[in-house]
Amino acid sequence: MWDTLEADVGEGLSFLFVDETGTKMHAFVEQSNQRKRFKRCLHEGEWKILTGFSVVMVNTEIRLTEARNKIALTSNTSVTPAEDSDAWIPLDIVPYDYVSNFWNDERTSFPRDFLGFILEVRETMLREDVSIPRNPLNDDPKTTNTIDFTLQDNDGDQIQCRVKGALASKFKRFWLYYGKIETIVCLLTDWRVLEDADPAHIESEEGISRFEFNPIGFDEVDHFTEIMCSSSQDSSKEEVEEMEFDYFNGCRTDNKNVENGEGLSFLVVDDEGTRIHAFVQHFADAKRFKRLLQQGDWFTITGFSVVIVRNEIRMTKQRKEIVLKRNTEVGVSELFNGFIPLDLVPFQDVKNGTVHDGTSYTRDFLGVISSVSDFGLTVDDSMPRNIHNYDPKTTGSIDFVLEDNE
Repeated sequence: MWDTLEADVGEGLSFLFVDETGTKMHAFVEQSNQRKRFKRCLHEGEWKILTGFSVVMVNTEIRLTEARNKIALTSNTSVTPAEDSDAWIPLDIVPYDYVSNFWNDERTSFPRDFLGFILEVRETMLREDVSIPRNPLNDDPKTTNTIDFTLQDNDGDQIQCRVKGALASKFKRFWLYYGKIETIVCLLTDWRVLEDADPAHIESEEGISRFEFNPIGFDEVDHFTEIMCSSSQDSSKEEVEEMEFDYFNGCRTDNKNVENGEGLSFLVVDDEGTRIHAFVQHFADAKRFKRLLQQGDWFTITGFSVVIVRNEIRMTKQRKEIVLKRNTEVGVSELFNGFIPLDLVPFQDVKNGTVHDGTSYTRDFLGVISSVSDFGLTVDDSMPRNIHNYDPKTTGSIDFVLEDNE
């Protein structure tokens, strides 16, 4: 599921569906007043039965899936739960020579999956992204942050990859945390093949592209890693650049820090507007809570622990956090129709540049945008970095000015 912004239709909401045979289908919400409903009832990783939808043809060669049609979710579309499927859904792995020899072939006119180990990661850069929509009155440059990196397969073939936007910032965090300690097996799902004229072979597609470092639970990845590890024993005898092939079972998550490694956090709000930070105690339980706790849904949570936050700089006003454990139970709650106020802060409270009790946690702000700077690169000291990785903590950023009614 991802939000879209297109020049012709404005804001939208899209999904990437997959059935038990592995067939992927792009779906979009046809009416803007239905977006909230489908966001609430369609969650990643859950099996659903859909009825009452429409099917429209995709007339362009460059598209999001192999199917030349897509699903239109309408006000008549019904969504009901389905039993979880234990069907094996294979990855759509593409050989590297496809991207160098068949750019305009039907096999590469839609996003595909790629697998290899990371050979090199280059610095964060700013590039023009022609896919960014822009209205006729706005001549600001279509600039975004990008990272180019090289993947290599077990035959020694290489492809040049480019990750951009918010996914590039996430990729940088993972690389700073894991990179240069061990060889990273990287799985790229739903990445776009570029034209021959571009130095990069593939790049991330806004909304649907993913990456995973050393993923688990995929037969294709296990097979690739077995070959890689066995071949490393032979290559270590040759007088070439030595590489370590220590396999680490990591997987994609949403947050990292140096002390605790990968984790999963939530910002929970009750019917009085009180916010509290919650985190999963054991990483093995992250997948379960990711499936059960979906943004916008109301739940009852029992069997959790509460810990005190001793740092002055914290996530919420509360000086405590919820710990989601293995015995924590999540139940369905009725939808709350009450009013939850924003936590708006007067601009004057932050203009003096000091942090006090009212600004030592995240707050809400409201105003009119008076100016927006060009996209730039800044150092983000919050990025975790292992002691063997000296790459700069660089990410893309935009400065802008808000103005209140005063």
